[in-house]
Amino acid sequence: MSFSTAWPLATTSGSPGSPWTVAAQLRIVEVRYRAGGALKSDVLSLQVRLALAREELIRARNGHSLALASLCNLMGLDPDAELHPAEGGGVTLTVPPSYEAALPLAMAHRPELEKARLSVIRSRMGMDAARGAYLPTLDAQARVYADDEDLGFEGDRKNWTADVILNWDLFTGRSTVAAVRKASSVLDEMLAADRKAALSVKLDLKTSYLRLAEARARLEVARASVARAEESLRLVKAQYEGGSATVARYLDAELDRNRTEIRSTAAFYDREKARAAVGRAFGRWADFGEEKGE
Repeated sequence: MSFSTAWPLATTSGSPGSPWTVAAQLRIVEVRYRAGGALKSDVLSLQVRLALAREELIRARNGHSLALASLCNLMGLDPDAELHPAEGGGVTLTVPPSYEAALPLAMAHRPELEKARLSVIRSRMGMDAARGAYLPTLDAQARVYADDEDLGFEGDRKNWTADVILNWDLFTGRSTVAAVRKASSVLDEMLAADRKAALSVKLDLKTSYLRLAEARARLEVARASVARAEESLRLVKAQYEGGSATVARYLDAELDRNRTEIRSTAAFYDREKARAAVGRAFGRWADFGEEKGE
């Protein structure tokens, strides 16, 4: 079983960068310092950056372990169970292309609407039952028995009776009227609850589609930012290797690239969460049919 998630090792906003890159650059600057081509302050600055990067790496690995333990807990597994999440996956769900297309599905599958409709049906039945008290009723009964004064029962001397009884309550002290009014009030209440539930479902579905549109737009912008940050890092690296850019500028460019990758990863999973929210909004948590690409 695979789980769709990602575990970027890049650090949060304000972090010093990748420990491996900082360590490599520290070795280069130490060589330059011993050769007289770098300042002591450059070496100390990189040592501070390396310590901060290692601290962030420890924090990231601990967060990764906590996330896996929480996932095991949500799935009802032992927290010590080993999970190997699949990176880059998405929610297996077919999302209707628009709010208008998903609305009929939501109205047909949302459980609260089904519950409200059942309540309306039951209240209508109660209304019919209350009104039925105005009508007469017919009771039919039949009886077969043996009756003999001398206890000389014989099979050919059986007795039987058949009755049809008409019952009609001509006066009930207005209890029937009260029962009908009560049933009518219950029906009005259930109809109002059904309308309220329908409006709530529509609002929920509309909100989920608006958030999905926002998440898709953010993901598109984030992916474009990653491409620009990659190109910027490539240029700064060439300048640094040529001696026209400082190591601080190079590390800052790498940090910017890492930040954009983090934002892109977050935007991707925000979009997947938004798609899952749309699935919940139209009453289907997962559709294991053919998945439509995004």
